[in-house]
Amino acid sequence: MKKTLSWRCFLKAILLCILLFAACVYVCFSPLIAQDICNKILFHPEKKDGPWTIRSIGGHEYQDVYFKAKNGRKLHGWYFPIKNAKYTFLCLHGSGQNLAYRTAEMELLLKTGSSILIFDYEGFGMSEGTPRLADVVDDAQAAYNFLVKDKNVDPKHLVIFGESFGTSVAGQLSRRVKCAGIVLQCPIASLRRRACELFRPFCIYPDFLWPYSGFDNVGIFKEEHSPLLMIHGTLDAGIPIAHGDDLFREASEPKTFVRIQGAGHTGDPKLTAAPQYSQALTTFLKQL
Repeated sequence: MKKTLSWRCFLKAILLCILLFAACVYVCFSPLIAQDICNKILFHPEKKDGPWTIRSIGGHEYQDVYFKAKNGRKLHGWYFPIKNAKYTFLCLHGSGQNLAYRTAEMELLLKTGSSILIFDYEGFGMSEGTPRLADVVDDAQAAYNFLVKDKNVDPKHLVIFGESFGTSVAGQLSRRVKCAGIVLQCPIASLRRRACELFRPFCIYPDFLWPYSGFDNVGIFKEEHSPLLMIHGTLDAGIPIAHGDDLFREASEPKTFVRIQGAGHTGDPKLTAAPQYSQALTTFLKQL
């Protein structure tokens, strides 16, 4: 009898060890803990490369500006100070290349008569460091602080603009700071959801095992927020328009959604060249 009990205890101990080991492996490979793996999958930065010979966009010259991230690394940006501008856009770009590839968006925003700061996260363009999910929101916060403290931009006249992955960063930043409005181009409903669409094994991890709880824009914009403008192409393959539809449906007022028929993801000329895009921007700024 004692022998039987001993074997049962031994087997239970072995099973418990296996379960504990499996739980440790599960947690250790979660996006929250194994961020180095996620960072390499998500971010595709380019250093100083691409159309860096450009010195002006839409007839407006930019200033090279530098400011410190929370961790002390130096971030680089282009600042377009427009005389007598009522609003200033803080631009948060996507997870690939660098700021120099966003000229179409910059030209579109400059046509509204607004000033612009677009910057590179750590590891992109001329910014120091390596891109990390854990740091991108802090990088955005540093850019916001630079505008407010160094350039004396009134938060009541500051508009957060995010595109693609940058819409996730914009959502998180909008929870931390005051702003006049938020513009999301090709928005993500949640980063976790898009990751699961691209790689099904990610679905085993709930929101709390992701940085910033999966960058859940739906959850953020359900709550009270500044006026929100969303623009999305109906043929977007990078972030399907279902993300925009679901985000808009769940978001609280005030909100506006502009669907660009036949347009794709960020970088598609049909998106930024669409007349309804520029019209929506102009109307949005007038109504702020």
